[in-house]
Amino acid sequence: MASCLNNLAGLYDALAKYNKAKALYSQSLAIKMKILGNEHFDVVTILNNLATIHYKLGEYEESEDFYLSILANLEKSLDPNNPYIAKVLNNLAELYCTQKKYSEAEPMYLRSLHIREISLGEYHPDVATILNNLALFYDSKDRYSEAETLYLRSLTIRTKVFGKDSLDVAVIQNNLAALCVNQGEFNKAESLFLSSLKIRRNKLEITHPDIAVSLNNLLLLYITQGKYKVAIPIFKNYLMVIKKTLDKKQHNSKMIKNNFQKLK
Repeated sequence: MASCLNNLAGLYDALAKYNKAKALYSQSLAIKMKILGNEHFDVVTILNNLATIHYKLGEYEESEDFYLSILANLEKSLDPNNPYIAKVLNNLAELYCTQKKYSEAEPMYLRSLHIREISLGEYHPDVATILNNLALFYDSKDRYSEAETLYLRSLTIRTKVFGKDSLDVAVIQNNLAALCVNQGEFNKAESLFLSSLKIRRNKLEITHPDIAVSLNNLLLLYITQGKYKVAIPIFKNYLMVIKKTLDKKQHNSKMIKNNFQKLK
């Protein structure tokens, strides 16, 4: 019964019916805790599901309580360098960033990175992921030098593991390009944005939202530099496709339309 409740909650979660998911996860948790105890891994898994649901609902204090409870349970039952602990630490860091608790987020990111490097090795994809997350954090705090170092490490790992033309590489190139824009390195940013866009166009359908995001970033760069003649044809080639594939209420669609107004 608990497993069925958990699976049904997962379906509601996927459908963005978060309150229904929360209620079912809570029922599943009560059954599992009664039968298996508080520290069983099945209980920890449902706690994690509930923490995520609370986060999606904007109930950050409740989400934090669940994550901290999970962390306490895992630290009792697992090796301190277990990758699952690193995952929870990363989730906590993301939560603290959302709450603007930056001084609490950074040590969580750093500990998560340390655990993954020890348990998985320096060139594991999960290490690349946490490096990217930490780099995004430093980028948002204008700590550009530290962010660039981490982005480059993440890029090296993903290139080695997935290949230079992978979508995972495109993500890091896009983030690194945005960092270059913040530092005024426009030529370097352009090269990275174009490379990221090329990968996405080769790997994805032309109507995929990630291509729209890449185009938007490139347009913003050209607008910032006043290169309107370069920006206009790029925009016109994709505008009709983007309008068909992005919901009119989506933030990305609004950004692109606003950029087009600047080009008129």
